[in-house]
Amino acid sequence: MKKDWKDKLVQSWEPNFVVSSGSYKLDFSPALNAYNGIPAGSIVQYMSHKEGSFKTTLALAGGREMQKETGKKLAFIDAEGGLTGIDWVKAIGVDTSTDMWTLALPDTGEEAFDMADYFIENEEYGGVIIDSIDACLSSDTEILTNRGWLKYNEIKENEKIATFDKKDNSIEYQTIKRKIVKKENTDNLINIKNNVLDILVTKDHRMIYRPCSYKTKEISWNTKQAQEIYNKKYFIPTAGKHKPITNSYDINLLKLGVFAIADGNYEIRNNKIHSVKFHLTKDRKKTLLKNILINGNFDFKISLCGNYYKIYGNLARKIYNLFPDKELEWTLLQSSKQEKLAILDIYRQTDGTTRKKGYTLFSSNRKNIDILQALCLNVNKTASISTIKSNDRKITYKLFVINKNYRTVKKPDSNYLPYNGTDTVWCVTVPNGYIIARRNDKSFIVGNCTPEKNLESEYGDANIGNHAKLVTGAIRKWKTSVRNNQTILWLVNQMKVNITNMGARGHTPTGGKGLGFYCKLNMEMGRGLADSSLKDDIHIPLTFKVKRSKLGQSFLDIDTYAIQGTGIDTDSELRDFAEQSGILIKAGSWWRLNDGKTKKDQTVLGQGSEACRVWVRENKDALIRLMKTGEIDDTLQNIQ
Repeated sequence: MKKDWKDKLVQSWEPNFVVSSGSYKLDFSPALNAYNGIPAGSIVQYMSHKEGSFKTTLALAGGREMQKETGKKLAFIDAEGGLTGIDWVKAIGVDTSTDMWTLALPDTGEEAFDMADYFIENEEYGGVIIDSIDACLSSDTEILTNRGWLKYNEIKENEKIATFDKKDNSIEYQTIKRKIVKKENTDNLINIKNNVLDILVTKDHRMIYRPCSYKTKEISWNTKQAQEIYNKKYFIPTAGKHKPITNSYDINLLKLGVFAIADGNYEIRNNKIHSVKFHLTKDRKKTLLKNILINGNFDFKISLCGNYYKIYGNLARKIYNLFPDKELEWTLLQSSKQEKLAILDIYRQTDGTTRKKGYTLFSSNRKNIDILQALCLNVNKTASISTIKSNDRKITYKLFVINKNYRTVKKPDSNYLPYNGTDTVWCVTVPNGYIIARRNDKSFIVGNCTPEKNLESEYGDANIGNHAKLVTGAIRKWKTSVRNNQTILWLVNQMKVNITNMGARGHTPTGGKGLGFYCKLNMEMGRGLADSSLKDDIHIPLTFKVKRSKLGQSFLDIDTYAIQGTGIDTDSELRDFAEQSGILIKAGSWWRLNDGKTKKDQTVLGQGSEACRVWVRENKDALIRLMKTGEIDDTLQNIQ
């Protein structure tokens, strides 16, 4: 053998320390009966298919116990910017001083894994939490692709998405790497809405913005969660510049083709193009057509009949072949900047009006107006669509174009909208990290769900399912490092709708289904049924579903409670244990100690679940020792 593996042969392996998971009911359940807690050298995964299931809270509670037990530092890798604030971490009890806590904010998935490698190998750290939360757009949001504006159920594998590079404001069409489709369990979404913007995103979605100031042009684009910039004044990018492309069309022929779409008709005879007819009533349009024909140096025949100009011969065939359906084509998105500007300029002069800050284009063809909007976004122009209905119920689409690549969001423009979690939210992953989207025909630029700028990673390949491959590839390496360095690694994961078969039920963790096989504890968390004695706004019922445990029994459910803002309600857990052990007696809604032979001799603690909380806190250590050893502590000798 090339490697010496004889030193790997051991009689047994024991962890250096064992810490509480943050929930006593979980610690002393059959799922963790090997150690009554989480031993060093473990990988633990908490997952759920709904938001607000207290996954991060339980992981931080475990990290708090690790700090108390070992005195080592806790690293929190916030892979998706989901940490709402350090005050919340302190409320859970985590020591956030510099010598006990490190918060890492990676820009890419690969960078998050590199950080995890460092923390796991570093002896100063006893625990690492990787928190991955996917942020999403509303189901009626579309994104720009090389095939047009598409919604989540129309996106295909290897789709080319219009992406935005915040370094140079450039637009590039990149292949989709991952699509997230899920049901969002949240009370509110954030709606940013004004006359040219209409954005509806989850509260933790990555927004690209820059503050409003007189030096705005000198400030680069920043990224924050939607809830962090809520009710503030800032700029949001709405357009960019397509990376340089050489001209692929005869520019004057392209102008004639657009002229024919906006203000002309094809005359067909015997299934062949006979002429292209232009109805020109204004002198400026006649001058425009004349200049295009002269500049193009075309060989053509033309006739004039009243206000109608007819072009015959080879030139008519070329115009017809360019746009046979008298519609613009999505392939124009790949044209050069000069060609895009020429299309917009001809359309403005033939079927548009000029305004002070831009211009307006009109069309009765929905496809044409969609393409014109996309072309504007590729040449640093903001564009939004509205409709006009005439008396005969015909619809005309109006494209309002502004010669700016950003728009201002003011305080009144942001609102929380109620959302019941039954609809679908979604997003995609692209290398540049930002995508061009629109909602209600108003375009904008936002962050994607997981930025992956460096896809040539040692952890995986750049293709569909890349995120799962990255995580699975990384965890194969981590499992050895975690064991050898006696570290605890918590993975906080979101479960997604299975996108390989949209009709199939079930969810898949973002790291892939194989991730749980590397974990000593793989657990799904969700909201549970409320106890009638704890029906209030503070206590939140939770259910832990143990999917796989190498530390005890698998496939069991554990019911407990969390307190909003402080974490798992361990006092209630100890109270329930004391009741099961016969130390406390509950009669109706009244609680009393079992410290006397008769009911009259027993000490009454009070009415309601909160009545015995003070006693539980005073005897907390004794109750924990009783749970661990089964022996009555001196402080409890007079009870029972």
